[in-house]
Amino acid sequence: LESERMKELVQELLDVARGDLADNKETVREDINLSELVNDELLVWDPVFFEAGKGIDSHIDDDIHITGDASKLRKLVSILVDNALKYSIPESTIKVELLCTGKESTKKAVKAAKSKHNVVLNVSNNGTPLSDEECSLIFERFYRADESRESTPGYGLGLSIAESIVREHGGTITAYSDHNDTNTFSIRFAS
Repeated sequence: LESERMKELVQELLDVARGDLADNKETVREDINLSELVNDELLVWDPVFFEAGKGIDSHIDDDIHITGDASKLRKLVSILVDNALKYSIPESTIKVELLCTGKESTKKAVKAAKSKHNVVLNVSNNGTPLSDEECSLIFERFYRADESRESTPGYGLGLSIAESIVREHGGTITAYSDHNDTNTFSIRFAS
């Protein structure tokens, strides 16, 4: 068990280091149907949520395309969904939303219009509300929001890795809370 945890920590540290190096290298760039990628990743998580007595509610707009690295974008979705699962209250439902703001979201329409639009991915969960300070610090390496989160497995690297992946893809990631019971991680890619 301890060797598995050490292996996981080493892998996460390698992912962080790769993210640092990626700032100086070109990321793999190919056309990605993000709608399909997110839907496929959520299917992988269905049995995990079922076992935990929780649910996933998703609203994914069809045919949203971005340019990027599919394996890194899968990891990004996985990190956010895993984080929402870990820090949600029992018997709750995690909400995942992918939408395109601005012009029509289809690949053809975007190419025809040649206009900028934003792709937004939101992952929300019900749990202990994050403070404004926690929302601003949560993407720092090894940061754990509060003592109640210390009992949750992990090393405080996942959201730092997520932020690195988003940055590599020219996007932004923010965390916010309604200060009641819902925390949301929101990613915005210009496309």
